[in-house]
Amino acid sequence: MTLHVFVGYDTREHAAWLVCRDSLLAHGGDIAVHPLSHRDLRRRGYFDRPWRIEETGRMVDERDGLPFSTEFSHTRFLVPHLARELGVEEGPVMFVDCDFLFLQPLTDLIDTLDLSKVVSVVKHQPVIAEDAVKMDGQEQHRYRRKLWSSLMIFNMGHPGIGKFADPSLANSLSGRALHGFLDLPFSEIGEIDVTWNWIPGLSPHRAQPSAVHWSLGGPWMPGFENEPYAHEWRRRYRDVVTTALDKNLADTFTLV
Repeated sequence: MTLHVFVGYDTREHAAWLVCRDSLLAHGGDIAVHPLSHRDLRRRGYFDRPWRIEETGRMVDERDGLPFSTEFSHTRFLVPHLARELGVEEGPVMFVDCDFLFLQPLTDLIDTLDLSKVVSVVKHQPVIAEDAVKMDGQEQHRYRRKLWSSLMIFNMGHPGIGKFADPSLANSLSGRALHGFLDLPFSEIGEIDVTWNWIPGLSPHRAQPSAVHWSLGGPWMPGFENEPYAHEWRRRYRDVVTTALDKNLADTFTLV
């Protein structure tokens, strides 16, 4: 069965998307990777939240009046609906931010899932300071279940998936409600090992990452060139670009 992985796409982080996609596919397996672009979703009629960009560059959602930091902050919650549109009614479907580098095959992760849960995540502890910044100076904001939604695996055959597969929710609910998993009780959310969403500066140093998540800023950003595993990211990026140039794959450099 094909594992569909939706990767959050932000026009400011095209390089990150390229590396994330390549690292997902590099370990083999029947995997289909889809860029989750709000522009594409708007064209297709799936997404209509109005945004504004302030002079400082801060993005603010007009529906709830709250700022957000990535172009896929809300669209990630369309993933169960988009999976159904692809005909997926059983098995896992994954969402992940684009600022990830996968070091291990996804089969190692899928094999550990608790299939009694409708959605599984790494349950990060709330350690973000209120005045922290990320992503080109974008503000960090504290909210319930912070960072949990950066990697989500939905169980499409679960009886409770219908609640998450309603496309109106991503267009109408506040960002805090969405990232809070619609108030789903803690015990009903499956837990993924922290090694699959290992964040430099936040996750335990003793953990050997299966996937690195540069939530505070990645090697493609000024000032973050020496983050842990930056060398691995740059090596994979060079390989992606070299392959694209050798094969004249112009679409590799085209924004979604």
